[in-house]
Amino acid sequence: KLESDIHELEVALDYSNRSNVDLQKSFKRLQQNISDLQLQFEEQQQARDEANELALAAERRANGMIAELEELRSALEQAERARRSAESELHEAADRISEVCTINANISSQRRQLESAISSMEADLNE
Repeated sequence: KLESDIHELEVALDYSNRSNVDLQKSFKRLQQNISDLQLQFEEQQQARDEANELALAAERRANGMIAELEELRSALEQAERARRSAESELHEAADRISEVCTINANISSQRRQLESAISSMEADLNE
């Protein structure tokens, strides 16, 4: 009976040892899985952080471009106002030139009339 009990205990011990070895292998495998997952998690965190930095940099560039666009729009509006003002001044100058040309033509016409009258008077005096 004692031998039978010893044999049963040896079988139970052997089973326990095999179970212990299997559990240790499973434990090591799970630890490796945890390490792999933790490494993967850290890599994904780093990738996310890098993506966030890139997004922030892109947002800053976009904001800078928006500000530059607003400055360019403002400069364009000022240039348009200056162009309209210059066109208005050009039209005013053209009108003034036309007036001066008309006055000049009138003066020339009057001068010719006066010269003709003077010539006529000189001819009358010479006769």
